[in-house]
Amino acid sequence: PYTTLFRSRYCLIAMRTLGVFCISGVVSGLDNGLAVSPPMGWRSWNQFGLYINQSLVEAQFDVLVDRSRVVDGKLTSLLDMGYEHAAIDDGWQLCNSGPDGKGFHNASGYPNVDTSLFPDMAAMTAKAKGVGLKAGWYENNCHCSDHHWGTYDGLVSATIDYGFEGIKLDRSGLMSDAQK
Repeated sequence: PYTTLFRSRYCLIAMRTLGVFCISGVVSGLDNGLAVSPPMGWRSWNQFGLYINQSLVEAQFDVLVDRSRVVDGKLTSLLDMGYEHAAIDDGWQLCNSGPDGKGFHNASGYPNVDTSLFPDMAAMTAKAKGVGLKAGWYENNCHCSDHHWGTYDGLVSATIDYGFEGIKLDRSGLMSDAQK
């Protein structure tokens, strides 16, 4: 009887606590239309790893907006179903192009692009935007073993200059400290 009573009280306390958290979550939640569903899209790393180039990425944009699929009797694209993000991961950088032949950032911290693979980043992001996608990229990397990474100012400037609408930072390499 004592263990049953203890379990009953414990369950009652747990249910009340859970109820308070649920109610407070509803009360303090924002209704601003952002993140109604999780961000959905395509990222180059999942299929191609380091072996990417601008033509291949732009071809993936075309696949995301292609309406050759039929869903509920209607021609539908992945974009129509909410897959609006398309991003390049590791593999776009010009390794060993930084000061003293290290890293992939110039002396000002701006990232150096391997233009033999990505001849025009701004045109690529413009294509994505033109078909309704949000282009993103990956700044810190493992590919170049960059231990002399750039600056957040250089990163932000390049993101704006190239027209990217999203960025992935994941604590890889030395960019694990956002305070620097």
